[in-house]
Amino acid sequence: MNYRRRFVTAAVALGALLLAGTAQARLGDIVSSFQAPGIPHGLARSSSHLYVLSSSSGPSGYGMIFRCHPLTGSVYGSFVTASRRTGGGLYYSSDNALWYGEWQFDYVFKANADTGSILYSWKAGHNPMGMTAFHTGDGGVGTTNLICTDGLASYLWYHNPTTGSVVGTLPIQEPTDGDLAYDWRNRWIWIADLPQWVYGYRTNGQKVREFWMPVWRTAGLAYYGRYLWVGCTGNQTIYRVHCPNFTAVAPASVGKIKALFK
Repeated sequence: MNYRRRFVTAAVALGALLLAGTAQARLGDIVSSFQAPGIPHGLARSSSHLYVLSSSSGPSGYGMIFRCHPLTGSVYGSFVTASRRTGGGLYYSSDNALWYGEWQFDYVFKANADTGSILYSWKAGHNPMGMTAFHTGDGGVGTTNLICTDGLASYLWYHNPTTGSVVGTLPIQEPTDGDLAYDWRNRWIWIADLPQWVYGYRTNGQKVREFWMPVWRTAGLAYYGRYLWVGCTGNQTIYRVHCPNFTAVAPASVGKIKALFK
């Protein structure tokens, strides 16, 4: 009787594990796509919107930021950036703010996500191109240090978001001016890079994952709810792709289920 109960329990557990494994899509699998409102150099996600930064698309060469539906791309509003030389990165924090940089004078701006009004700015000391931040939940919840690419150096910069002071760096394999997205579930930093790659780095500098996009020039990146939004400038299209939680089922779990049969 005991053996039968253990067998049934183990069979149910193993079945659930196998079902979860077969249902899990692969990293980078495209779920959906839509045309971007402009050139998608930078992307950011809130709980309800996708924000798209299009450099030099506004009047007199200024950038534009569009507030869109995250699944259809329908535009709900837009505003002009504070600089003509906006970088390729965008980040949303849960206090309803957007962060972006400009590469002429190396400033980072924090703006109201609805109006574009500048809340404050600071000088980065390098070209602040791609942008994200460490946080503990979707939609920029629990934002701490800002993370920026340089475009010229083979590392990322960590900045105090209030003062702009550099609090650390992370070596990467090559310079990139692509956008960044922080995957708080896996605790990885995703980097868009030429010509069609997206790389995943641990915070110790180890590259752990990569996937290839079918369209030239990956640029914008945003992470939300086990998906990455990838902006490709070659066809001005935004793709939603699978980004599984790789820490959800540890290999040890299989061993525990096997132990039930003993």
